[in-house]
Amino acid sequence: MVSKVIYDRNTYLTRVIRGLSTGNLIEVIGMRGVGKTAFLKLLSTKLEISQKYLPIFLETLPSYDVFDTFRKRIRQIALICLPKSKLAGMLNDRSGELREEDLAILVREVEKSLGKKIVVIIDDVHECKRKEVRNFITFCIRNGLKVITASLKGFFARSVKIVLKPLSKEAVRKMILDFLGYNLEQETISKIYSLTGGIPSYLLIMLQKLGVWSLKHRTRINSGIVEKIFSTEISGGLIRNLVKDYLRSYVSIFGPKTIELLVKEPTEIGIDKTSQPLLKKLKRLGLIDMENKKIVVVEPVLRKYIETIRAEEMNIGVHQLPVMRSIKRNRKFKKVFSHFTIVGENLRLFSRDILIEIAPSPSIELLNQLVKIRRILNAKDAVLICPNREYDNAFYEHIKKLGIRILTLGEETRQKFYDKGIEVANRVILEHSAMQQNL
Repeated sequence: MVSKVIYDRNTYLTRVIRGLSTGNLIEVIGMRGVGKTAFLKLLSTKLEISQKYLPIFLETLPSYDVFDTFRKRIRQIALICLPKSKLAGMLNDRSGELREEDLAILVREVEKSLGKKIVVIIDDVHECKRKEVRNFITFCIRNGLKVITASLKGFFARSVKIVLKPLSKEAVRKMILDFLGYNLEQETISKIYSLTGGIPSYLLIMLQKLGVWSLKHRTRINSGIVEKIFSTEISGGLIRNLVKDYLRSYVSIFGPKTIELLVKEPTEIGIDKTSQPLLKKLKRLGLIDMENKKIVVVEPVLRKYIETIRAEEMNIGVHQLPVMRSIKRNRKFKKVFSHFTIVGENLRLFSRDILIEIAPSPSIELLNQLVKIRRILNAKDAVLICPNREYDNAFYEHIKKLGIRILTLGEETRQKFYDKGIEVANRVILEHSAMQQNL
């Protein structure tokens, strides 16, 4: 498989390595799929070859404890390079973890023994708990360590920020040549570049599919074939699954407002002051831009996915990750919750020909949306579950006119409202199933 960072990345490598000589914290920022992880691994190799730095690469997962992992890595290194040191007794004592004071001493001894500067590399730092990673990086900076992180957005004010962009058209051409073993026509290369935007993760999928097609049909690839394969992938293939996963990540990191800015038609959105910070972050990632005072999605695969969804007249529902902790602790509740889709602050379910919306703050606009979704899904019934509040007559008249059932719950905290709403939703589905069996 072709590496996705050996192309068009030397400039970024030079900038990062130079940044290490002048600063202690560098943040590599980039959209999903642009190759941040692969870039960091290549960077780690370059630093190790230089004999000047000792890179320690830390991969992250949700709720990942970077401090604990760093302790273990330093302990392992110290046991190798400091076997007869005065610290050996402390290292071999596994009854307790290293205190910060001892860890700082250990770091200095390792650097002194190896004659290298430790560089801590943390991938996907947005997956870590913010407070914990801040404490860890503060410890590193205080003890003179260099830190390089990769994420979807910047977390630290005093850092050197480097935004990793997609591959250039020339880099895409070289990648295609290495992968397929022969040159394509300029028109075909331009088509691949325009469809994928030079984003390595999409490029790899397209090149794999094109390679298989070429071997199977024993013919050269042209722009028409590229268009056909891409349309298949964005409609129901690997690229569609990938872009949906990326969209979930953006919602998880930047919040539900991201859906409004990315998914809705540009003419539907009023750009208020509260959206300005988010707009800047998404624009810096290269996801959106402003044209004639309207928001336009410029990431081509995401834009095509959204256009495909609109063409299919489907409502976009994106699971916001991670799922709320209170839901995770209750196994039975989690099982039920997995069938729901998070749409803004609402929970939506379509099961057994019934459309159910659990909405803490319903509106006339939501009612009209439910009618449209019910028609698209050909649902036999639509049920709105909402708090027992005093809604005006116009609201109830509109519900009655649209033929939507409304079930109200007592005023509770937001979490308890969701809990009870899901119980009621499942009861409605069971009652509907029982009625169908009797018929």
